[in-house]
Amino acid sequence: MRDLERVGREPMSKEAAAVLIEKTLHGAFGSLDSGDGDGERERAVRTLLDEVQAVRYAPQLGDYSERLRELAARTAELVRKWA
Repeated sequence: MRDLERVGREPMSKEAAAVLIEKTLHGAFGSLDSGDGDGERERAVRTLLDEVQAVRYAPQLGDYSERLRELAARTAELVRKWA
């Protein structure tokens, strides 16, 4: 969770911020690549992970800091709710 607090507060690239969010999701929920489970928790985590990866690999055409802060906040909510 400490890494999530850094997103948007410390200067970093959108790629670095996205990696911190992904790392938190994988640390809390493990790998979801296997397709195991299709419950509400798994769907919410997969959806969020897809959004984070979309930002991570998006072209650098603008400022993503607000979007990354929002994704970090949503990640913190999921971790508090289900981890």
